[in-house]
Amino acid sequence: MSAGHFCEQALAYYRKAKNNQKVQELEKKREQFAKIIQPQSVGTQVDLTEHIKWCKQVAAEIAEKPVDQIVATLAVDQGLLPDVDDIKRLAKESLQNHPLLALAPETMLDDRRHVVQHVVTPDEKERAGILRLFDFFLRMDRLYLVSEVIFAAFNAGKLTKQSVTKFLREHSWLGRKLRLEVAADDMREYTWIDLLQPGFEAYFEALRTYTEGKEPPHALVLAIDSLTVKFEGLLRDLCRFQGVTTTFDKPESRDKPDRIVTHEKDITQLLREPVLENLLSSADLLFLKYLLVEHIGMNLRHKVAHCLLSFGNYDLGTAHLVFLGIMRLSKFDVKES
Repeated sequence: MSAGHFCEQALAYYRKAKNNQKVQELEKKREQFAKIIQPQSVGTQVDLTEHIKWCKQVAAEIAEKPVDQIVATLAVDQGLLPDVDDIKRLAKESLQNHPLLALAPETMLDDRRHVVQHVVTPDEKERAGILRLFDFFLRMDRLYLVSEVIFAAFNAGKLTKQSVTKFLREHSWLGRKLRLEVAADDMREYTWIDLLQPGFEAYFEALRTYTEGKEPPHALVLAIDSLTVKFEGLLRDLCRFQGVTTTFDKPESRDKPDRIVTHEKDITQLLREPVLENLLSSADLLFLKYLLVEHIGMNLRHKVAHCLLSFGNYDLGTAHLVFLGIMRLSKFDVKES
């Protein structure tokens, strides 16, 4: 990984120097590094029998509650996500107890062996440690609980597309009729639940198919793709209703600096808005970043938008987390400015 990091540094320098011969030479070496570098891992077996038993017990208790309380649990219960304070403490302790981890730079590769991120500075190292620990505790602990809660409530006939839609229409800003002023004489009205319903329908169809013991359904593709791309719009509205400007101006191109055009902030920029730190809990905000935009995470929005997922990547666990993410954003009331 360090070799790849130094290769990227050299490429940057040669590009600045406009040494095209060296740039082409190093680009070929970079491709060679990507092919020969294989991720190393150390595995161990963990007996989760007792944990899964506990998850089933908790899920059974939740499934006995009224529908509104079940949906509200998915929206607000902090016990469904890893404890961020504990994770930050563990990440810091790990760097302190293993100083060698902080010395060597890391080059992060995606599934296609492309360099997507460098982890060099102490802050970057600590952030990477936080995300890796969040990934571990989410996959090995909380995801089992989320899955059991959803299936227990679904099998009890309480968590359905109809019940979720009804709850959101009555208790969430996602069911409110919102307005967007496109121009002085053009006010457009919309309701988020209308945009989310096709994804919900596919998600609950996938749950039904799974409980019948059938093969992983194609409905997962529609559910994950449809709901994932809605997060950017939801976050944009949340920021807009908090008085945050969700656009920015920039030159049309480098050679046309006097031509200014307006761009919408993308989902990464929106998730970095300080207002969200006051609006969302630290666990919810880290979860959304991990789920949608972090390279040391699922980075799902990028993968869906650029069609980087194969059919096998569309699994039920991912669908659960996407559904949970929508629920975490549903718990607010908004006032249009």
